[in-house]
Amino acid sequence: MRISFDVSRHNFKWLLPVIFLATLHIQTPFAIADPAPEGYVSLISESGLDGWRGDLASWTVVDEVLIGRADGTLKSNRFIVADIDPVVNFDFQVDVWISSGGNSGLQYRSEARDDLGPAVVTGYQCDVVANNPNYNGMLYEERGRRILAHTGEKVVIDAEGQPWVVGKFPVKTFAAQQWHRYRVLVEGNHHRHWIDETPTVDVVDLDQHGRSLRGVLGVQVHVGPPMEVRYKNFHLKRLPDEIKILTADDVQIPADAVKVVPQGGWKRAGQRDFNAKLVDAELGDTINVHRCGDVWLAGQPPKSEFAKLKQQGVQTVITIRTPGELTWDEQQIVESAGLKYVALPFLAADELSDEIFDRSRELLRTAKPGEGILLHCGSASRVGAVWLVHRVLDGRMAIPEARKEAARVGLRSPAFEEKALDYLRRKGRK
Repeated sequence: MRISFDVSRHNFKWLLPVIFLATLHIQTPFAIADPAPEGYVSLISESGLDGWRGDLASWTVVDEVLIGRADGTLKSNRFIVADIDPVVNFDFQVDVWISSGGNSGLQYRSEARDDLGPAVVTGYQCDVVANNPNYNGMLYEERGRRILAHTGEKVVIDAEGQPWVVGKFPVKTFAAQQWHRYRVLVEGNHHRHWIDETPTVDVVDLDQHGRSLRGVLGVQVHVGPPMEVRYKNFHLKRLPDEIKILTADDVQIPADAVKVVPQGGWKRAGQRDFNAKLVDAELGDTINVHRCGDVWLAGQPPKSEFAKLKQQGVQTVITIRTPGELTWDEQQIVESAGLKYVALPFLAADELSDEIFDRSRELLRTAKPGEGILLHCGSASRVGAVWLVHRVLDGRMAIPEARKEAARVGLRSPAFEEKALDYLRRKGRK
C-alpha cells in the first residue's frame, strides 16, 4: 500500500516532532525488567506511575520501563520524583536508553520546588546526555551551582563552592539508543558516578552552604528538541545515615589543581541560581520582614535596629527610599554600625528605571554566600517590584510564581509591577 501526503512546508515542520516520537515508540521492544538484587528495592512497578509525583504528563510506564518524552515545545525542564522517604546515603543503579540528541538526568538529594514553577526540582544530578561524552555521567547541580564536575574529572569542591580538578579519568563514549548501566554511589559528602562500570566522576563536596545531605530522587526531561529517555531496573539501596562527612583535613587540593570550567565558559564564573526559599522573618520592630537565603526584604527598620543587623549576618543595607522620606540620616546610622550603605532611590513608578533594576540585580547576584543584604523601602512594596525581576532573571523562577512571591513580599502597586514586567519582556522573559 502506498500512502501519500499533501502538506505545506509549515504543516510538515509541525509534524516532525510527532513523526520522531512515533518512530521511537515502535523501535525495539522493551526487555523484561530484572528483580531487584538483595538489599535493593525497585522504584518502577507494573502499576504505572504509582509511586511517582510531579510532571506525570511527560512520562509513562510500559512493561516496567519508565519512559519520558518531550515534543520540543517545553519552556523549562520537567521532573518527576519518587514518592519515597528522602535519601541520605545510598547506592542506586539503573539501565538507561536515550534517543540521539536527547538530554535527561538522574536527580538525587534534591528538592521539589513548585514555588519556582511547574514540576521544578533543584539539586544534584547525574547527567544523561546522548551527544556529549564530556557531559554524560557528569555531576551537575540543577538550579544551583551548575557544573560541579565534568565527565572524567576527580574534583574537590572547596568551602566557598569552587570545584577544583584534582585528578582525571579516561572519557568514554556510550552510544545513544542503546541500554547502558548508570550507577550513583553517595556516602556522606563523597559522590561517585559510573556508566557501564566505567567511573565518570569522583567528587568531595566541602561547601557546607551549598551542598545537600538528603533529598528526593527523580528523573528529568530536558528543554530542547524532541527526545525520549527510558529507565528500567531502577534499583535503590539505602546505606547507613552515619557515614563520615569528609573535611579539608581529609582531602587535599594540590597547588596545581585547576578550576572546573563553568557552564558557558569563564565569563559565567561564579554565577549560580538564586532560588533559596522565601520565609517569614523578624528584625526587631521592622515591619513586613521576609528572608531568602542571605537576603532580608523589609519595610523601614527603626533607627535602633541597624546596630543589631550584624548579629544577623547583614553586611550591606540597600535602601530604595528617597531622602525626603526620612527625618533622620539613615546613611550615617548604617555606616556607624559598620555596615555598607547603598541608595537606589525611587518613589513613583516613572522613577523606577532600568538602571535601578540593573544595579539591584548586580548587588544581589554578586554577594558571596554569608554576606547578608537588607533590601528595604517604607512598606516593602517597592522592594517587591525589584525582587520580582531578580527572582525571574537570576533565580529562573517562572513569572506567575514570581508575581505571587512579590505580592507576598509587599508589592501592592500595579504600576510598579507593570514596570517590572516590562523590564522582563525586554529581557526576553514573558
